[in-house]
Amino acid sequence: MRTVTAFGLIALVGLPASAQTFTIECPVELPTASLQITRAPPGWRGTVVSSLLLHNAAPMEGPPEELGTLIGESVKDTPKLWVTRYPLSGPSPKGKWFSCDYGMLNELSLNRRLPDETKECVVTGRKGKRAGENVFDIVCKK
Repeated sequence: MRTVTAFGLIALVGLPASAQTFTIECPVELPTASLQITRAPPGWRGTVVSSLLLHNAAPMEGPPEELGTLIGESVKDTPKLWVTRYPLSGPSPKGKWFSCDYGMLNELSLNRRLPDETKECVVTGRKGKRAGENVFDIVCKK
């Protein structure tokens, strides 16, 4: 099913068949065991009571600390499914990155550098089964 979706996306956005594509898979959640509060105010103890669910996925211009999340071109936008195309063909002296964001307000992110030759990414999103959860299929091309 995932392969059909990926190839459907390639046809949808008009990627040439010869383009070298690759997928990105964001972890579905950040489990409580991977989250901790290390500098609580004096007299307080932090507790992480639930995992954070994947909420957003998008490429970035430059390293994550610069917060350069890109605004893409909406290819399809319905309440149950949305597809966004992100052109990445211009120069990027500080690198091209991808961000997987967690929590209802994207409070935490996992980031990965993309190959410099990445030309675009297409992100297909849909609502997940749990409140605040979104599920993404991400196909990029070089």
